[in-house]
Amino acid sequence: MFVKTLDGAASFNQQYDNYAHLNAVRSFIGTGVYAYDSLLSYPFAWYSVAAMVAGVGLGEVSVAVNALNFVIMALIWLAAMCALLCRLFPSQKSVVLCGALCSVAFVEFPWGIAEFGPLYPNLLGYSVLPAVMAVYVSVIDPAFGKKTIPKLFLLVVGLASLVFMHPNAVFVGIVFLVPYTVSHFLSCGLSLRARGIISIAFMAFVAGVWGSLYVGSVSWGCFV
Repeated sequence: MFVKTLDGAASFNQQYDNYAHLNAVRSFIGTGVYAYDSLLSYPFAWYSVAAMVAGVGLGEVSVAVNALNFVIMALIWLAAMCALLCRLFPSQKSVVLCGALCSVAFVEFPWGIAEFGPLYPNLLGYSVLPAVMAVYVSVIDPAFGKKTIPKLFLLVVGLASLVFMHPNAVFVGIVFLVPYTVSHFLSCGLSLRARGIISIAFMAFVAGVWGSLYVGSVSWGCFV
């Protein structure tokens, strides 16, 4: 799906977003600094990895970009989906196998996002997201043990990594994990009333944070 459509190893998508991507990678290589000056700048994770791939021998930026994107779509996305499905269906190996393989059978992702724009930082963030979601599931589900401190640390590292890949991945994860978390609360051993109160409080908290971030982003955009 990806490699056969290229007219050569150095082939690249000639659209506006990709000009910025290639220039950023080339800038990282030229300066020898594989990150932005400020850690608050994003997304730089994809640029950093692409620059390092180019710097270890592939040389041409577009060749390194194609190699990195191939690994993301062919290996990282599948492995992350497999990890998430292993957590959601731990005793159903056929579901895990079929689900992981079927995750590449949809036009919109990963194929569509690699063509539209293209949005390579989003591609990396969304591909890693299922693995971070798998860690979250293992944290809140007691069936996966009580060693929560290492898991919480791994979850924090994963969330920070997603921010540097692209913050959109974090918001996509929230959309999926909020219903999962509510269903987990509703199935716990507390009374029906307690479960309802906890679920409503949790949804109100998420809605409040989401609304605050939206208002803040709009206000910041108007200020800029």
